[in-house]
Amino acid sequence: MLFMSMDKEPTNYEILEAVNKFATHTEEQFQEIKSEIGGMKSEIGSIKALMVTKDYLDEKIFTMRGDIIAVIKQ
Repeated sequence: MLFMSMDKEPTNYEILEAVNKFATHTEEQFQEIKSEIGGMKSEIGSIKALMVTKDYLDEKIFTMRGDIIAVIKQ
């Protein structure tokens, strides 16, 4: 970027150059964030695949309760 002195107004070119630099930097940050979010989605998918759901847990507890009651009655 060109250095401008403090006593003159910036030119249109200098303003556009500053805006372009800022836009480029912002776009790079967005790309990094998108990449990180993609990784997080993958991790969340694997967590969900391994996670025990409430319905599954309720069913197993109900089955175990039935097995315990059957053993006690014998």
